[in-house]
Amino acid sequence: MVIRNVFGETSKYLSDLQRLNFSPMVYPASEDYYQSSWAAGVNGFKNLLNTMIEELQLFGADSGSSSRRDESKREVEAKAATVFLVHGHDDRVKVEVARFLERLGLEVVILHERANAGRTIIEKFEHESSGVEFAVVLLTADDVGSTKGDPGNLLPRARQNVVFELGYFIGTLGRSNVAALVDPSV
Repeated sequence: MVIRNVFGETSKYLSDLQRLNFSPMVYPASEDYYQSSWAAGVNGFKNLLNTMIEELQLFGADSGSSSRRDESKREVEAKAATVFLVHGHDDRVKVEVARFLERLGLEVVILHERANAGRTIIEKFEHESSGVEFAVVLLTADDVGSTKGDPGNLLPRARQNVVFELGYFIGTLGRSNVAALVDPSV
């Protein structure tokens, strides 16, 4: 959504993003291959983001396609684009994604950074999520769990509040306004 709004529907950045791969191309794969595939995908994503940021810093609204960018920028500003960032316990990933979204000019809502104002957690969540246009959900391997039939086989999983909030935002904003970034070990 952000790339389309800033760079246009035909942006090369959209196709570059779609070509990124965060998981192995061959199955089954070793754990090392999963990890190296994830790392390669993250590095590719960071490079793409840095390239977009550099272009915006160099050319801003004065570049060759400035009319489309000006129009998109006005649309985003008119909506007061606010993104709700759902996260688990991986603070590094949370901060990197939040700062990137802020560099794009978006307001980022991180629930624990907002005042409680005497509200319960669900009241705070409902209030803070009510005005958002988009949600980014970070599904990182913060917990472990198993199936009922195999309690000794604990596997990495996302925190259950993160899974709940993913479903909440898909239900309220629609799938096209929710981005789930998934750690491959989940």
